[in-house]
Amino acid sequence: MKPKKKTRFYDYLEVQPKSMYQPLLDQELVKNEADLEEIIHNLIQLGQDLRIPVAATGDVHYLNPEDAIY
Repeated sequence: MKPKKKTRFYDYLEVQPKSMYQPLLDQELVKNEADLEEIIHNLIQLGQDLRIPVAATGDVHYLNPEDAIY
């Protein structure tokens, strides 16, 4: 299945700061930072092409340490 066809299943796409993808670079799943930037750019372009919202997030789950219990 092609990327555009797969993407149509999603209500929105999410991109995070480059630092959040560091494990992909460390594991060499993404070759280098330039490739990572291209992947992020392609995700944003894909969302625009398909008119799917693209949310830039920070992968934050709670604000205060004591809220982790929930």
